[in-house]
Amino acid sequence: MKRIIGIVVIMAVFWAGNWYWGLSTNLDKTAGWFGAQGDVFEHSEQHGFPNRYDVTLSDVTIADIGFDAEFVQILRVVYKSDHRIIILPNRVQIFGQSLTTDGMRASVVTSGAPTPRITIEAAKPEFPNGITAERAQISIVPTQSPEKITVFIELNDAKFATGTQHETVRATLHISSDTPFDWSTLAQTIRSLNHPITGSGTGSIDGGSVENFALSGNLRHPAVTDAGLSPSLQALFWK
Repeated sequence: MKRIIGIVVIMAVFWAGNWYWGLSTNLDKTAGWFGAQGDVFEHSEQHGFPNRYDVTLSDVTIADIGFDAEFVQILRVVYKSDHRIIILPNRVQIFGQSLTTDGMRASVVTSGAPTPRITIEAAKPEFPNGITAERAQISIVPTQSPEKITVFIELNDAKFATGTQHETVRATLHISSDTPFDWSTLAQTIRSLNHPITGSGTGSIDGGSVENFALSGNLRHPAVTDAGLSPSLQALFWK
């Protein structure tokens, strides 16, 4: 019995040491991705012992994309450094406009492809262009080419500013940039948003006919160039 207790104590000490060993490294890397403290966020702290690293950045402001939030939380388990969960408050400013939800989070997986796999989910979002939904999901899926990504968009129980309602609205975008997307730091990610893009997409409402369209512009301001696209699908794009 003493031997078993001794082994358990040794393992506990080792695990605690491992957590504290990675504590400052994780915080420095996470905060460093956003930029200098005071320029982007006012304060950072980290909790989660013994199994997680939970970083909270307070009073986050990203001027280049008009983003403002009371906090941003970045969570991961100790043994999986390539997968993070990002939690946002129920009200944020993005591109200078207010987005409110009953909860918004993102899953970011950074291994296995040139760009990360990102899935953003929001409950009861209210978008600046008048769209509301019971649930919204945006997934950014990497390809083997660093210049190309695929984006899936889905709204459930969506209501548009015109008063029309739809059970399901879906769009799939195949996007190519003139330069590789760079997610290494916040500053590089913002530059990637401004690179010229081309692309094509499909959309459908309530499982009906699929409509094809073309995209141009950049990721911050995509332009739908197919005039035949329905008003409801056009309204999915940020205005």
